[in-house]
Amino acid sequence: MVITEREALTRFAMAGVGVTVVPERLAVWAAMHGAIIRDFPFPVTRQIGLLTRTGDPRAPATEAFLKLALQQH
Repeated sequence: MVITEREALTRFAMAGVGVTVVPERLAVWAAMHGAIIRDFPFPVTRQIGLLTRTGDPRAPATEAFLKLALQQH
């Protein structure tokens, strides 16, 4: 069984059905509700992407954001 909703995953883990990896803010919420939180013993990174609709025209604000976000540092 594969479950993808974060809240459902968190509740299943808290019920003893398994474990889940969640963002820190959800882990803090779960800890306030009785979950045991364990940190990874190594840095964890997450790759993200930008999504836009296909086709033109894009809104000027969208174009400006994409231009800024896609600049390489």
